[in-house]
Amino acid sequence: MTVDELQNLAAQCSTLTDEELTSLLLSLPHHRPYSIDFFARFNDHAWPQRMMARTFHHHPIQRDGTFAVQEDAPRADDTALVARVAAAYGKSRSTCLGATDNMWLGTLNDLKAASREVLESADLPAIGGMLRNPAGAMLLFGFEGLHARALAKRSREGWVQLNHARIYDLLLQLCRATGATRVANPEASGGAEDTPGIDDMLAHLDDRLGFRVHFPNIYPLEAGLQTPRGLVGYRAVQALYLVWRMKQLLGERASPRILEIGAGLGWSAYYAMKAGFESYTLIDLPLSGAAQGYHIGRILGEENVAFWGEEQTAPVSILPPAAFEQLDGPFDLVVNVDSLTEMSESTARGYLAGARRLSGRFLSINHEANPFTVESLYRKMHGIKAQRSPCWMRKGYVEELIEFPEGQ
Repeated sequence: MTVDELQNLAAQCSTLTDEELTSLLLSLPHHRPYSIDFFARFNDHAWPQRMMARTFHHHPIQRDGTFAVQEDAPRADDTALVARVAAAYGKSRSTCLGATDNMWLGTLNDLKAASREVLESADLPAIGGMLRNPAGAMLLFGFEGLHARALAKRSREGWVQLNHARIYDLLLQLCRATGATRVANPEASGGAEDTPGIDDMLAHLDDRLGFRVHFPNIYPLEAGLQTPRGLVGYRAVQALYLVWRMKQLLGERASPRILEIGAGLGWSAYYAMKAGFESYTLIDLPLSGAAQGYHIGRILGEENVAFWGEEQTAPVSILPPAAFEQLDGPFDLVVNVDSLTEMSESTARGYLAGARRLSGRFLSINHEANPFTVESLYRKMHGIKAQRSPCWMRKGYVEELIEFPEGQ
């Protein structure tokens, strides 16, 4: 089968269910010498087509910019930071992490066994090597696309096209959410949707967010849309949206205190500091906290981050789950994005109950594809108010603002 035939077949698959796709594959003529290589090439075209058809807000052909991969990364004197990360990880992993019946302490934890072994060793050069270049390990698997399993995909045309269109779509949707770009109306007659340039969108976002948007890239093989401000990555754009929502909810409140539960690489903490926030606390598993700590220390300055076991005087604090019950409120807002429904239900319920003790409001942006939902957690809680709506940025994600009554 030629590449053109594969692309035509892939286009048919963009709207099919998994069962229909399986039936189509089984119906292909049996005399053809199908191989593992054939199915790999088919998937290279079919999967991006299906992803774009189901998840995008904008036609994927209409996009701007160039997708690029950073081959090397800027060097830094990070010896002290690596040592602090290693020490904090050692102290954090000895604490209670909660119920283990979830993907983060189950399947994903097993995939990251080699990364854990490196961090648990006393070999600071090896630890530093993994933190500086996570593309060769599984440390960031689950919350960033920079890991060993992803490297083989980088040379595939389908992967490049998908991620180019995906990040452009997300950046455009951020502009629509903030009002920097009009929302297209499919009912209106006229021409095609606007396709604004990336530079223009970033300039508009500067005005809407109140700071100059920048994308520091510290890792080899980071990928994203090429701009004079750095490579625009998928998770960084989502973090910009979260900071915009927090600014909306907090209004003109001076020196707000934010608590984020589960924070990936900590992009939201970085942009919150750029937006003028003065206190940002992150609660996460020790392995994720190690990645966060190194990343935030590099892009924000290691003097601006404090780890578990250190004096908590820096604007950004990174703590393990065991510290959650020891926190003192009030926080102006507790947030969780893309992880609450991936925990065990008992752990998620505990975080929501704890948020009630620590703050008047909890912002959740999560999917509902797992056995329980955020709505099922707060539905039986007494006296709360909740606003529920689709998330601007990701189809299939629900944004819920939960407000707790005062004095409880």
